[in-house]
Amino acid sequence: MSANTILLDFSVDTTNLTEEGIQSIESDVVKTLESQLKSESLQNLTKSEIPSGGHMAVFLGPRGSVITIRVYPNGLVTVNIDYYLEEGKIPLLTLE
Repeated sequence: MSANTILLDFSVDTTNLTEEGIQSIESDVVKTLESQLKSESLQNLTKSEIPSGGHMAVFLGPRGSVITIRVYPNGLVTVNIDYYLEEGKIPLLTLE
């Protein structure tokens, strides 16, 4: 048994960092994760603007996973998936 953390990151053009653009990025990431995690939907726990710039959203996913999507003002987007993996269970995501 262990806690698993998966960190993904990618960059987007900063011209996409309007309010609508950030919502679109978040929506695309959530749809992709729901597909990959074979989850019907992720439960949105919170969304907030970061005082130093950027945006963050936190979701609850399958098996009690916590998923954080962070959009930085320079176009960097990080997706952090944190969950507990019971011994003998299949991971939520593999590196394949």
